[in-house]
Amino acid sequence: MKKICRAVDPIKAYDYWAAGLWCVASPEMIELKDRDFVILAEKKDWPKAIKEAYKQVELGNIPSEKFVLENSWFARAKEYKKIIEKIQPKKNKTYRVSLRPHLKEEDCKLRITVQTPATCNMKPSCPYCMTEADRQNKNTDFYGEPNQWLNSLSWLSEEYGPLYLSSCYGEPLSSRNSIYLYSELAKGNLVDIVSNIIAPMEDINKFPKNGNVRFATSFHPHYWNIEEFIEKRQQIEKSGYHCGITLIVAYPSILIEIPGWLKTLQQAGINTQILAFQGYYKGNLYPDSYSPKDKEYILGLSNSYTKTEETELNKDTRKKKCWAGIKYMTILWNGDVYQCPQKSRKLGNILENNIQLLKEPQYCLAGQCTCPDLYQFIIDE
Repeated sequence: MKKICRAVDPIKAYDYWAAGLWCVASPEMIELKDRDFVILAEKKDWPKAIKEAYKQVELGNIPSEKFVLENSWFARAKEYKKIIEKIQPKKNKTYRVSLRPHLKEEDCKLRITVQTPATCNMKPSCPYCMTEADRQNKNTDFYGEPNQWLNSLSWLSEEYGPLYLSSCYGEPLSSRNSIYLYSELAKGNLVDIVSNIIAPMEDINKFPKNGNVRFATSFHPHYWNIEEFIEKRQQIEKSGYHCGITLIVAYPSILIEIPGWLKTLQQAGINTQILAFQGYYKGNLYPDSYSPKDKEYILGLSNSYTKTEETELNKDTRKKKCWAGIKYMTILWNGDVYQCPQKSRKLGNILENNIQLLKEPQYCLAGQCTCPDLYQFIIDE
């Protein structure tokens, strides 16, 4: 308590003054220093100080009526009232996204990935899902209030935007809160929805048709066949949205099926990206356990990794600098902001509207860059 407040204006002093007496107090009562009708003394000197206080009363040196009235409870209450009336309650500023339709990637000043919501509508869940274990610990789609997310991301949009925002963690179309959030942000930012697109068209059509919404569609063969998937994509495009690349995870058990799916997708005019599986399959760690032929095949189909040598899937990036933290950042489920989803530097918290971007590229702290979209920010020196 001494560190917080050593002394306060003591109530007893006013009682003594009202009675026409002096007040004796210890030096810790710093608020009474240099006050009228007060003697400060160490406790060992109190007998002498008390005698001096009585002596002053006997001499007629006592608080005047004016002094007592000026220090009465009523007078003090009036002074506090004046102070309180001058204090304006602090209002949290509400931010709104500026309307900026038909944005292009080059219009966007900052690229971000937002890891909300934590929910997913895929049942059964994907055997290759990298976020399922982490998401199972979350009991809500959003951390905190969804409106706070909207306000904070709107602040980010106005301070650093236009933004090129990607939503991937759970399924963005599995939550009404996230559909509303990204619909609002899309009014003035480019929004990429990484989605399995199994949500009903009623929900998808809630997004604005202003050229800012793009769907990066992921094909999950355990849920439906390739023809059903393509049909749903086409429904979304006919509704006025852009569907970009299709993502397929090169899960070991489905590698043999991928060439046939690619042929069907290509015939439908759909560009496809094959993502290396990150995780364990039958006790083996991937992508390390891919055969040389499989590695070459996956790299040949990936349009995000710029090099095609076999080691690219596991390339060490610790000795390379990266633009993440300047041109890109990732926002975790709890609002914490980092350079990227892997081992990286913390930049602040979006829910506190507190973010500090890096001033220059830093060396990558992760062992390897496993995200194709982020590899473009690695600087080859």
